[in-house]
Amino acid sequence: MTRILRMILPVLLLASAAGAATVPVRSGAHPDFTRLTFRIPEGTGWSVKPETGGALLTLDLPEVRFEFGDVFDRIPRTRLKDIVYPGAGGSLRLQFACDCEATAFLEGGTLLVIDLAERDDPAQPEPARVVARPAVMLPLVFENGDNANLPLPLSGLARSLEDGLVKTLLHGVDQEVLDLKHAGIGPRPSAEGSQRPIPLEGRETAQANMRVETVIDRDLDAVRNSIAPLGAAARCIEADELAVADWAGVGSFGQQVGPARAALFGEFDRLNPEAVRRLARLYLHFGFGTEARAVLHLLPEVERPPLLGTLGLVMDQGLPAPDNPLSGQERCDGPAALWAVLVAGTAGAQADATAVERAFAELPAHLRAHLGPRVATALTDGGYVESARRVLRSVDRAGARDSSATALAEADIAALENAPEIQEEKLQQVVAAQDAEVEAPMALVRLIEKRWTEKSSVSEDELQLVASYASEFRASGIGPEIARAHALALALNQEFDNAIDLLREPGREDREWDRIQDRVYALLSERGDDVTFLRHALEMAPSNRSRLDRDTAVVIANRLFSLGFPEEAMTFADRPRDQVTRRDRAALLAATALELGKPHRALLELQGMEDEEAQRIRGAALARNGAYLEAAQALMSGQDHERAARYLWLADAWDALPAGEAGTYGEVAGLSARLAEGEGALPGTPLADAETLLSQSEAVRATVEALLAAVE
Repeated sequence: MTRILRMILPVLLLASAAGAATVPVRSGAHPDFTRLTFRIPEGTGWSVKPETGGALLTLDLPEVRFEFGDVFDRIPRTRLKDIVYPGAGGSLRLQFACDCEATAFLEGGTLLVIDLAERDDPAQPEPARVVARPAVMLPLVFENGDNANLPLPLSGLARSLEDGLVKTLLHGVDQEVLDLKHAGIGPRPSAEGSQRPIPLEGRETAQANMRVETVIDRDLDAVRNSIAPLGAAARCIEADELAVADWAGVGSFGQQVGPARAALFGEFDRLNPEAVRRLARLYLHFGFGTEARAVLHLLPEVERPPLLGTLGLVMDQGLPAPDNPLSGQERCDGPAALWAVLVAGTAGAQADATAVERAFAELPAHLRAHLGPRVATALTDGGYVESARRVLRSVDRAGARDSSATALAEADIAALENAPEIQEEKLQQVVAAQDAEVEAPMALVRLIEKRWTEKSSVSEDELQLVASYASEFRASGIGPEIARAHALALALNQEFDNAIDLLREPGREDREWDRIQDRVYALLSERGDDVTFLRHALEMAPSNRSRLDRDTAVVIANRLFSLGFPEEAMTFADRPRDQVTRRDRAALLAATALELGKPHRALLELQGMEDEEAQRIRGAALARNGAYLEAAQALMSGQDHERAARYLWLADAWDALPAGEAGTYGEVAGLSARLAEGEGALPGTPLADAETLLSQSEAVRATVEALLAAVE
């Protein structure tokens, strides 16, 4: 018995600890989608169910607690409007602010990721897609035309069924209608699904080491590769077109580049185009992107390979054109996924992280050391934390562990895993590094972003340093990002005049600058003194005001209203284009309209609103229109019994007030009733009646005095 208890007790304790888990929620904004991540215990069951206007997340943890207080510090409310959580053990309800759909998947066995993106076709909405260890049905087509759907993975089947299935599969192999494909060398998804699952499309599955193919599928393979779906990317670039590891021969760079350059020109100084391409590939193999692009310019523009030019820009952290050959290739199962992620700077929702890892592992050591931190940062930004860790371990093996770029990538991972102390340490390390020419300013940008998230301020040294970086890098590709960080740093230190001057410089009307404008004005509303706030809020141009996020506009409007500027508050709060979220601002709009002498509009704004604040404003608006009884009823619903009693008294219906809730005006009503009652005359006894009236005169006088005092 004791032995059994020893075996069971740890299991019970483990289950209890898992059940009382606290799940941190992180968020990230991307151009095409909004991402939420949930760190859950390994093996936890979960589901994401679509609802009208949102989705419902349920975890199989009886006492789960979600921590999502800072979610909206990192993302606007353009896709995710709100998160509703009833408390410990309840499900998390996501309320959408757009016609969005949710895609969910499990990364690394412990990171649940939910992506929100606008639907491609609003006329044909789709339910939320959930990818979480699906019960895959494997379609098999045999030579006699019979069909069979076999569930995968096999681990859940009984042994007898598994043996029978194996016999069936081997029989299909013998008949040459099935092909068992051996796995290649390289990283593979873990059993928990460490990478994003690959959807089944009828021909291939990503389960186990098996490929199923029908005759029709085989014949249509070429058609599928040559015809891309509407709006999808072009065919995937073949692996041999991106075999960077094979673009050099034996020997050092110096030993190879001389002969390659000598081969550029042949007889009669004629340029050899193939030699140009070979030299460009050699430069790319050794990481010289600028040199590769320079040698390609020896060719006429129409003969320059766009793929090699794009790779040259990627090597030097350049910005290829949006229509570059690698655009949209992150979904591919090959090296194109790696280079596409480097081009985009982030691993998007469709990225094949397994292919990225595999292609990265095939690079020569010097390119892994050069590109690894950027690859890890891109994967981290997309939520592929385990993949990013494996890439950094590969960089470590390449001998570049202590580089500033690696420390910067590690800081990004720490931020995603909610480890602010490690993040701070890594960022400070990069900022102080002497050889971090590009990484140091980017680390400082991330430090300022961290200060914003923490609602703290930057040091004077950090402020001066970001100002110098903004001047030094103003003409570079990272110049705008540093300039935005400079404006935010000024606002964090309450230097609002200088921050807003930076916002108003020409050419700063894009989405990223709008995001910084929201933050600067949010800080101004929160921390600025009244004079500074009023000056900047009232002088804000309508074009800039229209680009404010709804939440920022409401914060400004609330402070203007509290300072006695209802008309100006209305210009910020009344946003006709935001009808979907207008209900969230109804109380503010109604209060402002009432202050402007427009009670009818206030009542219109409050239609359908029944909360206490709405009822109090509705009562004031009805009273303004002279409907005292209706106003009193609304105020009683809003728990404002004092004012309700006043309007009931004015409506001569004060007795409708619940007992014990009369307050001052209940007392006034009672005194009025006592004065009105008096005492009747005593018939036949005039002297006694006169004596009674005389004795009551003093009490009446006291009652009148009390009544006058109550209504002052």
